[in-house]
Amino acid sequence: MIKAVFEYGKNGEVTSFTVEGHGGIGLKGRKATKGNDILCAGVSTLVQGVIVGLKYVTNANPNIETKESGLLDCKIGSPENKETKALLNTLIISLKNLEEQFPENLKIEILR
Repeated sequence: MIKAVFEYGKNGEVTSFTVEGHGGIGLKGRKATKGNDILCAGVSTLVQGVIVGLKYVTNANPNIETKESGLLDCKIGSPENKETKALLNTLIISLKNLEEQFPENLKIEILR
């Protein structure tokens, strides 16, 4: 199970998110073997794309921590600008779409 948690600050903006776990879905719906988890690959691609955007497009200066267990923790330095909001909202919507398709394998949590 992949779990993504988005935390909002007092100003109503996403201030951090954490993604951890593995989806367990391999090719053709089979159980995933190591390096063959297509849901994990999809989630990772979405998250990495947003992190690149936060770093190089919005200059939001995110603080990123990763662990080999599959954990990624991102704290956003400057969530106030329009581009940062757009990237983070796109990530949340994209992950929610995947969650609808794979409810047993992906859980999105919003903390306000």
